[in-house]
Amino acid sequence: KIAVGIENVKLKVDQKFAILSELQKERISERLLHAMDDDAKGEMADNLWLKQQILSLKSSENKLQKEVNEMEHRNLELMEVMYSLHRQELESSQRLFGIP
Repeated sequence: KIAVGIENVKLKVDQKFAILSELQKERISERLLHAMDDDAKGEMADNLWLKQQILSLKSSENKLQKEVNEMEHRNLELMEVMYSLHRQELESSQRLFGIP
């Protein structure tokens, strides 16, 4: 029973420590933001905007890449059809003119 009690106390202490640690990080972040000058705050906002733009462009790139892959696949299918037709025409011409 004592070991279970000690484990419970240790768990509660660890949880409180984690909460206090997070609060301390938030306070430090808030202090740093208040201490920053307007140029630094503007630069942070610009960086955030750039990150959002990058995510948006990556999404667009992925969609376009998928479309390109589908078009390339369709192009290969059409080339195969054209090759088969051209081959059939050549074979027909060979038979017509008696070319072995």
